[in-house]
Amino acid sequence: MIDLDTIKKEITPLVEERGFLVFGIKFSHYKDKDYLQIFVDKPEGGISLEECAVLNQEISEYLDKLDIFSQSYVLEVSSPGMDWPLKTFQDFRRVKNRKIRLILNTGKTLEAKLIEVGEKDIKIMVKEHTLTINIDEIKEAKEIIEL
Repeated sequence: MIDLDTIKKEITPLVEERGFLVFGIKFSHYKDKDYLQIFVDKPEGGISLEECAVLNQEISEYLDKLDIFSQSYVLEVSSPGMDWPLKTFQDFRRVKNRKIRLILNTGKTLEAKLIEVGEKDIKIMVKEHTLTINIDEIKEAKEIIEL
């Protein structure tokens, strides 16, 4: 069994030294192959495909040295993606100054611009009004992608 917490703990310093953050790790099996997916981004978002490719190579070499895996696997390093759910302060910081959709624990839905991420709450701009919302009051949140 693959211990994702150990992998995250091992690769996080390498990723952070290069100015990026680890947003998540997923291990899956598909069509007789094992896949290790590592989701990384810049603190403010916007990692490039080239940066992912470089990190993929560096993480692959690092994991090979650690000899964590007993079987072969495919490593994929990518951004969290546009539909990544916003759950942690790290997630919210990544989309600061962008539009988000919130569903509060009360069931109320808000669409707003995220203007500030604090220690325990976020500040959003809804039309002309600024609201402060404790992160514990948020049931779901995602970035709104405008094309």
